[in-house]
This record gives sequence, structure tokens and C-alpha cells, in this order.
Amino acid sequence: SMEAFSIIGVYKWRCDDHDVREVASRAFSQPSARDVLYVREMLGGLVAVELLVNATSSDVDVGDISQTPPSKRDGYEQVAYDETYWDEAGTNKLAHAPIHDKLSKDELYRVIFFMHEWSSSSPLFCGDGICLETPKPTSLPLRLQGKLQYDLP
Repeated sequence: SMEAFSIIGVYKWRCDDHDVREVASRAFSQPSARDVLYVREMLGGLVAVELLVNATSSDVDVGDISQTPPSKRDGYEQVAYDETYWDEAGTNKLAHAPIHDKLSKDELYRVIFFMHEWSSSSPLFCGDGICLETPKPTSLPLRLQGKLQYDLP
């Protein structure tokens, strides 16, 4: 049987001055120096994670994915944030809400979400304890550039 999902890639989010200013100006009407510092910190440890998901595995709870194993979670761990749902090729965004109930059995789709404070040495854990080894972060692929936006939580 096919795995419920696999990791396509982990992408280091850009955090140069331009990106920091852009995110800050969307989050704050008049960003203070402190706001800008906060945004810079958030972007510094930020990655986007892309998964390929099998539609039959409707029990994939993206909000339950974390680098902290289920037994060690205290409610303060970093979890998947602001997930979006994409077609199988990962080129077209389909929705901002789960779509597995709209797909036929065995259809594949992708989920992309953000993770803060990413640790390259840690795997990803699902709520049920499944553990996925994570590849080294690379830059965002061309097919996703300009299509993915990060906003502060």
C-alpha cells in the first residue's frame, strides 16, 4: 500500500531586508523597529514544507505535524502553520482548506505549510507517532515562487 504521505521538500524561507519589510508592512500598519526585529527573527527560522499526500489517507491531520514527538508535546511546540492544498504536480493551488473528501480514492495532492524555528537535525512527527526523515532545506523551487505568501501568525 502507498504511504499516506511523503516529504517532497523543505524550503528555507527568504529573509533579506526586502522580505522582512514586506511581511512587517502586511502585519503592522506602521512597523516599529521592534516589529521589524520580531519579523526578522520569525523569518530567520522559517521553512515551507511540501508533502505529497494520498487522498485515501483522510486521517492526515496537518495541524498535528511537528518536530516534537507526541510524547514530549506540551502545547507550546511548533506545528504546521497556514497550510495550503495543491494539485499532484505542485503547480496549482487548489484550496486553503482540506480537500481529501473532494477527491477520488488514490488521487494524490500536495500540502504546503510553514514551520517556525526549524531544526534541520530533527525529523517530522505526526500525531500518531509516524516519523518522517526530513531532507536538508533548499531554496524555494521556481514553480512555487510568487505563489506562496507568508503572513505572521
